[in-house]
Amino acid sequence: MLDKFNANIIKVLEYILLVLSVVMCVDVFLQIILRYFTTVSISWMDELARFLLIISTMVGLPIATHQAAQLDVKYFVNLMPKTARMVVLAIVDVLTIGFYGFLINYGSTLTLQGMKTISTCMRIPMGYIYAIVPISAVLCLYFTAVHLVALIRSRGEVS
Repeated sequence: MLDKFNANIIKVLEYILLVLSVVMCVDVFLQIILRYFTTVSISWMDELARFLLIISTMVGLPIATHQAAQLDVKYFVNLMPKTARMVVLAIVDVLTIGFYGFLINYGSTLTLQGMKTISTCMRIPMGYIYAIVPISAVLCLYFTAVHLVALIRSRGEVS
């Protein structure tokens, strides 16, 4: 049941990522066309592309966390005995959960403070853009905790 729930979360995130990517590609393409043919630059389109890149990166992070696709060095960990490998992987997961907790805490503070700041061109509160940090961190913390529980239950066989 948990696997189906996780798969549904990933599907929603992938769909959001697809929509963000399409909008960003259209935005950048229109900017290129406008600059090439008219030498006009619409500043809010530049800002939109920047915001979409930031948001799509943060939406992709929980997907990478779920798939264990983050940059890591498994070569040395795989050389360890099974018990040591489990301990190291568990410590990494616990430290990662702590980091995501830090991101949730300070990302939430930044989001609240950012509601007072207006973006330069689009004139929207920056808190709306900053909100993706704690939202993404919550999902990453969840997927890391799921991985840690699976690691402990399997006695170190989960990668």
